[in-house]
Amino acid sequence: MLVLNAGVMMTPFTLSEDGYELQFASNHLGHFLLTQLLMDSLKKASPSRVVSVSSIASHFPWAASFLGFQLDLSRQAVSSEASGYDPMWAYGRSKLANVLFAQELSRRHAEDGVRANSLHPGVIGTNLYEGVFEKGAGYGITVLDMFGAKLTAWLRNAAFSLIHMTPEDGAVTQLYLATSPEIETSNIAGMYYVPQARPATSPSLATLENQQKLWKTSMELVAPFLRCRP
Repeated sequence: MLVLNAGVMMTPFTLSEDGYELQFASNHLGHFLLTQLLMDSLKKASPSRVVSVSSIASHFPWAASFLGFQLDLSRQAVSSEASGYDPMWAYGRSKLANVLFAQELSRRHAEDGVRANSLHPGVIGTNLYEGVFEKGAGYGITVLDMFGAKLTAWLRNAAFSLIHMTPEDGAVTQLYLATSPEIETSNIAGMYYVPQARPATSPSLATLENQQKLWKTSMELVAPFLRCRP
């Protein structure tokens, strides 16, 4: 099993060392490359599983389309300048990529016995959100300027106490997809799950066209690393 769980959230515009927008690079490209490097092992271990930890934010690009945003999964879009950058939109795009990747991976490697699924784990009480509330990071400058540091911290903690899950509870859905015998017996593949371990409707932009577009772009971006592997 391969659980792809690393990520950053709503960071200010930053390029990775390789020149790609940081959230897309961290939340998707790193996972995509790691999976490609491990694909031979996943095939040999068949039946094997890839679990892509997405977010409810994977639905953001659909909602933002009402505001004039357009989903762009091109190479230029993920290595563009800061003009018009929206950290929430970019986060949503990276989380949609998690869903698209799992669906296309499952479709391409079904005959190899590799099942891939994605999930929204829930709103979990971890330090993932810290950057959102820091001045100059994500939307933190607005929150801090409006309420001040102490009140912002109080509001954050109060909100999380009402809506967040513990890390233990937040791990349930991804552990189900990684370990449950039902994944094989019910042939669960290319699906999107929400807490606690319930199948749900994928984001509306999780189309076959977008799956293939993302795969093509991702392969182009990680190609140098695949060529130089031992």
